[in-house]
Amino acid sequence: MFFNIFLNDLFYFVTKAKLSSYADDNPLTSSDIAPGEVQAVVVRDLGVTSKWFRDCGLILNLDECKLLVLPERKSDQVELGIDDSQVKATVNVELLGVFIDNKLNFKNHISKLVMVIGLSGVQFGL
Repeated sequence: MFFNIFLNDLFYFVTKAKLSSYADDNPLTSSDIAPGEVQAVVVRDLGVTSKWFRDCGLILNLDECKLLVLPERKSDQVELGIDDSQVKATVNVELLGVFIDNKLNFKNHISKLVMVIGLSGVQFGL
């Protein structure tokens, strides 16, 4: 809870992209018909976020930064650079335990659930 209070003023600095906060996950999202516009908005607010983290004595873990572009055919048109690093497009991300892929078909999420259920020994009788 204290982290959420600490993080609260970040929402005043991120003005173009949508910033959500789920515990310690803080995804930036943006949408537009033009990939270049999305890229500009996210690059700007990701830079603002990175600066805010530095100013507050925190470190933005760039290994945890993921880029999911929808629809998938546009993913090669968007590149993000931050703090001399590239954030590469990925085919899926995990958010609050849900695996979301760039086709929005949730096959990866369902496969993970089936594997977990299988490993736990749970059996369903029909």
